[in-house]
Amino acid sequence: MKNRIELIRDNLKNRKLDAYIIPTNDPHFSEEIADHWKCFEWLSELEDLVGAFGSIALTKEKAALWVDPRYHNVNKDELKVKGIDLKKLRVENEPTDVEWVIKNLNPGETCGINGKLYSVNQVRKIKELLNKNKINLNTEVDIFDEVWKDGPFMPKGKVFIHDIKYCGKSSSDKILDIKNEMKKYDADYYLISALNDIAWITNLRGNDSKNSPLFYSYFLVGKDENILFVNHKKIDKKIIDNLSKENISIEEYSNVFSYLSKIKDNKKVLLDPKKTNYLTYNSIGKNANKCEINDITLRLKAKKNEVEIKNFKNCLIKDGIAMVKFLYWLKNSIGKEKITELTVEEKLLNLRKQQPLNRGLSFDTVSAYKEHAAKCHYKANEKNNYELKKEGMLLVDSGGQYLDGTTDITRTIVLGNITDEERRDYTLVLKALIGTANTYFRESIVGANLDIAGRSHLYKYGIEHLKGSCHGIGFYLSVHEFPPAIGLYGVPYSDMEIEENMVMSNEPGVYKEDRHGIRLENMQYVEKHIETEYGKFYKFTQLTMCPFDLEGIDVSLLNDEEKKWVNDYHKQVFETLSPYLDKNEKEWLFKETNKV
Repeated sequence: MKNRIELIRDNLKNRKLDAYIIPTNDPHFSEEIADHWKCFEWLSELEDLVGAFGSIALTKEKAALWVDPRYHNVNKDELKVKGIDLKKLRVENEPTDVEWVIKNLNPGETCGINGKLYSVNQVRKIKELLNKNKINLNTEVDIFDEVWKDGPFMPKGKVFIHDIKYCGKSSSDKILDIKNEMKKYDADYYLISALNDIAWITNLRGNDSKNSPLFYSYFLVGKDENILFVNHKKIDKKIIDNLSKENISIEEYSNVFSYLSKIKDNKKVLLDPKKTNYLTYNSIGKNANKCEINDITLRLKAKKNEVEIKNFKNCLIKDGIAMVKFLYWLKNSIGKEKITELTVEEKLLNLRKQQPLNRGLSFDTVSAYKEHAAKCHYKANEKNNYELKKEGMLLVDSGGQYLDGTTDITRTIVLGNITDEERRDYTLVLKALIGTANTYFRESIVGANLDIAGRSHLYKYGIEHLKGSCHGIGFYLSVHEFPPAIGLYGVPYSDMEIEENMVMSNEPGVYKEDRHGIRLENMQYVEKHIETEYGKFYKFTQLTMCPFDLEGIDVSLLNDEEKKWVNDYHKQVFETLSPYLDKNEKEWLFKETNKV
């Protein structure tokens, strides 16, 4: 068989195309995409690129692959054998995939893309760049329908109801909130493509994503109708009846294009051009009034209701029990039995599965020992799997999906002797976490304004972690949900206000290549602090219940307020979790939550 690159080149020739770009997207721009859309991975054929974010561009003679910084150590020689050059994504002086295509094509030639895998905004930017260089763009090219004939089918996992006792608000009430926002635009329809938005609105969950309970669908909110476009094989009569009670009708997933094309002239259709793919956008009736806005559901979904907050608290207790049982096992087993990075992943998964209402992981666990932790989102596999020793530090970033919440926690664990630098850096990361957790702020503050509260503790020592400090977390949805976001200016959604009952992570870190990586992460939510003549003021309340490793702390670097925060937090952890632990675990936790 010809190699896969040549198969695509033959297809391009038949279509009279001179170049093609393959992104790592699905039609809904999901964080985790179904295997059906993993053309990037199929084409590269590299195990090291599983889960990578990037793109591949090719012409009749050349091919190049762009990948995010986490994968810059990929096997370049293996790529070269396949005729692919490695490029670095979002790196200064490195051409983008579109710039590379421009460089390798002549005026009058044509580049193809699958418009289902690019947002409206993305296609506009691509067109602008290509037009300047007199290169044509064909947005309706799905080469993989012909080339990857034995590829995975679209997922057919069943959809199920997320009970209102967990989510706290009916679908019809959520739709009413959306329609009230639509009235501000005098809109007739609102088209929603983001899968987490649709799951939230409908109070349904699915099995189409590896770690997020989502299902492939579109949703159209109209003045007089609400339509869920979904594969009928995914739903049963109970769900249809339930949706009917919420005034939601069902149409086949693939019918969305024909339905949108029939929207009558001058009807106003709201949509977010960042979240709507280009072909879906183009299918809307030619004379309809397309009104581009920011996603209405962003804030509605981000502000959790009281039932969700209550359930989050219960969920984080269960997750804390699993974490403490894991830490107890690790601390008492290290040096006595063989434990690897992969062993850690398996152990933690099994402990979470024992908790009521658990539905698996919220993301692939990061289990990174020693210098592996310096890679911000390292993933262990059989080739790079370290065995743990009674020395150094282990970083574990993990989370669970529960019917009553989604969790995300990171702990860096001291396994034995560590250097003075490692202890100092651990303490600085703890100080940064406390700095954010202890912040009080006024209403209307945006995430970027709060970032320095934690980051300044690293800046004092000339350290930068080059990532967002906090991200929003969905309620039995995606573990990364925006807004809220706290980060440097330019971090997506950090320009949006932080509001009451938003749930987010707090995760500062230090990453020193080939030496060590340290991250600590709690979940927290925004709670009202006080209201005065100057307005409303807010604070953060911790949701995560799990101790920090006392062996990693240089107490001389903590001030009295920080010591009090650690002691108060550890007291709360012990009082909350100890009733659920056996005698040995309880005694261990008592020692681990002693005063600093």
